[in-house]
Amino acid sequence: MEKLQKSDILQASKVFAMAMFYDDLHKYLLPNENTRLKNLERLYAFKLRIELNNSFKTSSNLEGVCIWEGPDDNHGAITLKEIILGLPLIFTLGIPNLIRMIKYQIWSQKLENLLPVGDIGISMLLLFRLYIKEKDLQLK
Repeated sequence: MEKLQKSDILQASKVFAMAMFYDDLHKYLLPNENTRLKNLERLYAFKLRIELNNSFKTSSNLEGVCIWEGPDDNHGAITLKEIILGLPLIFTLGIPNLIRMIKYQIWSQKLENLLPVGDIGISMLLLFRLYIKEKDLQLK
């Protein structure tokens, strides 16, 4: 693994977008299949810019990329700086998609504060399924 460089962000965001295109959570957050790939590229370019210090690549060929959060990192907590830097996403991703993302982020942060999610190994897929189940129960 090598440290991701600023010059790698565009290509790395494309790798992330292709990897996450069929992911259940990302399909829920960005339901329009026609725009999902481009929106995922924009979303991950933003995420990689704010997480550059924690971002790695498999090699200079960028076969794979990851964002590694250590135990002392913010684990997805949204900061004021990130909100300001993310304002252009309103125009590119659209308000309904951003609202879904923010609601999910708030819900997952509350759960993580109750349970040390990373420590007990709850997968993102299970976390997403719990979220959808809770939303279904609220609608009834």
